Amino acid sequence: MKRVTGLDIVRVIAILFVISVHYFRNTTFYTIPTTGKTMGILLAFRWLFYTCVPLFMILTGYLSRNKETNKKYYSGIKKVLTSYFFISIICIIVRIFYFKEERRILYWLISPFNFTANGYSWYIEMYIGLFLLAPFLNVLYKGLETKEKKQLLIGTLLILTGLPAVFNNYNILGLNKIEIFPNWWKEIYPITYYFIGSYIGEYKPKANKKYTIFYIFLVLLIQTSCFYLLVDGKSFSYNFYDGYGSALTTILSILIFITFYDIDIKNKFVSKLITSISLCSLDMYLFSYLIDLKFAEKLKESLSTPKELLLHMIPTIITIFVICYLISLIKKIIFEIPEKIKKIKKTQKTW
Repeated sequence: MKRVTGLDIVRVIAILFVISVHYFRNTTFYTIPTTGKTMGILLAFRWLFYTCVPLFMILTGYLSRNKETNKKYYSGIKKVLTSYFFISIICIIVRIFYFKEERRILYWLISPFNFTANGYSWYIEMYIGLFLLAPFLNVLYKGLETKEKKQLLIGTLLILTGLPAVFNNYNILGLNKIEIFPNWWKEIYPITYYFIGSYIGEYKPKANKKYTIFYIFLVLLIQTSCFYLLVDGKSFSYNFYDGYGSALTTILSILIFITFYDIDIKNKFVSKLITSISLCSLDMYLFSYLIDLKFAEKLKESLSTPKELLLHMIPTIITIFVICYLISLIKKIIFEIPEKIKKIKKTQKTW
């Protein structure tokens, strides 16, 4: 199957945004009062980068929409689990001998299986479930005969998973939070994104790039401005627009996806580089946990104002991105050695 450059671009953007949103997590950003223009710019970047996980989930729906329950499909999880457990073991070793974490041996033995060896492995835990459900989600989706019914499915899920984060959790007249929409279903947002990806994959919408980029800036402006007013000078609050499933984050993620997913790059070097980074994206995500541990303490000590955070943001993100890519590339090369040896042996037998 021929690789689609646009999908690789989306995956590269997603992993870049993962590293970027963790930059805010590893600094003093969440403790700084939300005042001033610089903080407003940082908030806009934060909301933009927050589309990282949704972009990966939309990609999953796009690429897995035709998968069925068979041996070949289920064997596809091996690669993900192999990478996860390998990097988890590296994380345990580094945390013990470099970061000097002192825990019981039983904790370290169990940690890869309860997803605590790597602080970012919650995504793997979620992905396993989404992977197992995918063929059955496809049956449900394909069972809807018309485009309108599929839109109704996605719209219903958006109401259940997207609107609670936008309209709930506000204090009215001194009362506790008011739930305008039921909160219970908002945690199934990965399924919402999966169906959005399936829909885009089926109908291949053609977007005017100028308009979608304009709408991306417009949504960011609305989201940032409203959040800025609601927080009212206090530090960042997760009560407003919280969660990857928020309707505003969903809209932003869709706009970014349809802007880039069908781009075709003719330059072979650029195309190969994008593909290479794309293939390393999962490992980059998992390795970034250790790199972030290394950077976090220094970042919190040295960056204390919005101006400093903005000034150091791009250089820090690029540095971590490059380090994660190089480490992941080395891991990929090592893992490919057995396969290359097999190929050499096969060619030698034919001589």
